[in-house]
Amino acid sequence: MLATCPTDPIAAVVHDDPYPYYARLARHTPFTYNADLRCWIAASAAAAEAVLTSEACRVRPADEPVPFAIVGTRAGDAFRRFARMNDGSAHGPLRACATTLLAAFDPKIVDVTARRIGGELLARVPAPDVNAYAEQLPALTIADLLGIREPLRRNVPAWTRTLVRSVAPGATRDDAAAADAAALALRDALDSRGTDDDEDARCAEIGLLFQTYDATAGAIGNTLRALRDATEAPSLDDALARTFRYDPPVQNTRRFASEATTIGDSRVRPGDKILVVLAAANRDPTARASLSFGAGPHRCPGEDAAVTIARAGIATLLDHGLDPATLGPVRYRPSANVRVAQFGGAQWSR
Repeated sequence: MLATCPTDPIAAVVHDDPYPYYARLARHTPFTYNADLRCWIAASAAAAEAVLTSEACRVRPADEPVPFAIVGTRAGDAFRRFARMNDGSAHGPLRACATTLLAAFDPKIVDVTARRIGGELLARVPAPDVNAYAEQLPALTIADLLGIREPLRRNVPAWTRTLVRSVAPGATRDDAAAADAAALALRDALDSRGTDDDEDARCAEIGLLFQTYDATAGAIGNTLRALRDATEAPSLDDALARTFRYDPPVQNTRRFASEATTIGDSRVRPGDKILVVLAAANRDPTARASLSFGAGPHRCPGEDAAVTIARAGIATLLDHGLDPATLGPVRYRPSANVRVAQFGGAQWSR
């Protein structure tokens, strides 16, 4: 049984209903230091935006540009070149690689590809296993768009999951060794296309898989919960829009002060950690726009692709006879920052 109120913003990620708590955070403690978590909490829209747009607030701690668990592995080498994990002069060229890659994804082709992959996936997974479908569809779709074909494509979700888990809190040496092998396998799969990409372009492709994996699965699962719980069935587009704003898959993100700076009325010291609670900022009535995809130089460039894949994935489930009202009890995949709804059994009309 979950507590009636989350104990902190990390526990809130997997809480059944963290949103009254988030709203209180945004209203009463917009930017405050949490001694238990040993970091600042940016909960209001103004504080979150100030942190995300500050040049003093970096995406990685100065003493750990790559998570210690994967230093010296091929996974670590790729991580070091992810645009999302770099600031300063390195960020611009790496982000250009990522945005160029995404610009080649025509939304209509993304939609058609996700629906085709969804149909293929439903032919393989047990019909009620919505969770496996939501987890695998994003990586399979991106892999297909990148030109990875069967039988290699089928392994991409597992390889990507291994990379993602290797940088999660509590990752072990065994996780790092598995991530090293997974990074090599992904490189081999991408190389099998016969393209002549440089290292930054190759890492941008791996980074796209990495960034898409949990977040898009969360968008699918959380929207399915919204459809299940709705008293009046909303359109799929409305349900998706509300999910990305009010039940976003990425609930929080971290920043690290590289120098002394001021956020609101608080003085942040060099080396201080900041937890930006996007899900709370989105509930702030003063919010000018959704922060679910971030803000500032690290705003996610993959919003259109993520929304399109999630929409196509859910539409395919509905076309194959899923009744959201029959989805069973919800639990959330253990995570410190990504909210991914998972369900018990479901009924299908097919």
